[in-house]
Amino acid sequence: VIRKRGCIVLWSGSRMNYTIIPIINMADKCTVTDEFLLAIWQRMIDEGKARWVFYDGSITTGDEWLLFIKSPLNYTLTVMDDNGAIRMIAWLNCYENKSARVHYCNLGKYNRGVGKAVREYWSNLRDQDGNRLLKTLVGITPETNNLAVKMVKLLGFTVIGTIPHFCRMKYDGDRLVGGVISYYCPNGG
Repeated sequence: VIRKRGCIVLWSGSRMNYTIIPIINMADKCTVTDEFLLAIWQRMIDEGKARWVFYDGSITTGDEWLLFIKSPLNYTLTVMDDNGAIRMIAWLNCYENKSARVHYCNLGKYNRGVGKAVREYWSNLRDQDGNRLLKTLVGITPETNNLAVKMVKLLGFTVIGTIPHFCRMKYDGDRLVGGVISYYCPNGG
């Protein structure tokens, strides 16, 4: 891990460095511009990924995206590659008992190193006394999103099962499908 002008650079093992840029929004002052976040939203739309990330239809417009992603309930970051291209936006929420829910959207062609860089970044977050902030990362993925379920496994998450009728798929007939539950514990567990 190398610090570089307020960002974190992580080596992914794929001959590419990834720069982790935390997005912090406090007192209506954000570390990135709305235009930057809206550009990410537009890429998610253009690549057909917004419907997979917000499969329940909860976020459908740029304005909704800005309110959501800048919420103090989300700990958001972006990942850039050596060429300055944004490769992922990811966020944690539902923080409780040193665990949090994981959400992400890969942008462009998938590279496993991007996801591993984010996982390692989150795994190494510490409080002021040096204690880990997160002991468990939890994911819930619609069982119909085969690619995302495969990615979760490739990133080292343990799949523990599927909760029937858990994920509302607004864009797939507005039906309920199973939610695949997975977790990752940086120190084992």
